[in-house]
Amino acid sequence: MTAGAVLATTALAAAAVALAPSGGPLALAATIAALGGLVLAGAGGVPAPSRREWLGLAVLAATGWLLNALFLAGPRAVIGGAAMPWSQAGAREGVFTAIRLVSIVLLFRGATRGISARSALDLGARVFGRRARSAGVLLLVALRLAPTLGVEAERLQRQRALRGDWPGPAAPRAERERRLRMGVRDLSQVTLPLFLLTLSRAEELAWALPARYYGLGERTPPEATPWGARDGLAVTAAAALLAWVAWARWA
Repeated sequence: MTAGAVLATTALAAAAVALAPSGGPLALAATIAALGGLVLAGAGGVPAPSRREWLGLAVLAATGWLLNALFLAGPRAVIGGAAMPWSQAGAREGVFTAIRLVSIVLLFRGATRGISARSALDLGARVFGRRARSAGVLLLVALRLAPTLGVEAERLQRQRALRGDWPGPAAPRAERERRLRMGVRDLSQVTLPLFLLTLSRAEELAWALPARYYGLGERTPPEATPWGARDGLAVTAAAALLAWVAWARWA
């Protein structure tokens, strides 16, 4: 799919999830949006979310539920005759918030992984024109930021594990795999090197662009990629979903 179609589909589907009324409409809109994100990622050659990614989504959903349950006013929930520290309304709204968060994250995961570098540059040139050619590069860097940070964080964790107390070849395979996985405890030791590495990459990019004479002269405009039937179908489906949500909310 072209970058314009991917971004339009993502924006319409995300708006549908955000505006969907709680209950059945939200469940349907969130399911369609999440499946759409998985399809977009698969079309870009990205495998299904790993177990660690699903765990991160579960933590995100639990956090959204907990914040709503604890801070939304209302009568306290009662389980087995004992009053819970969260409200009944907060627990109910927390479920809806968790559904929205997970579906939108999966949707934008598909958008960031489903747009190629050529499509991003093409879209930036066509939308912003020749006077804002750097917009395509900015769009490309923004779309690649999250996937790149994930890859670099995993690489840093592997380096830490191999340089530490690494188990010998006689150790069970499960133990070696456990050492290579990045857990919550490792975030504090990976965050600072990852931040410094990001600054280093930004400096390298700042030097690489003028070294390749970027922006110093006229450039050949990128070849426009026309929308295909799949692009039109995806945008139409997302627009139909948003229209149905708007009808369900305000009709």
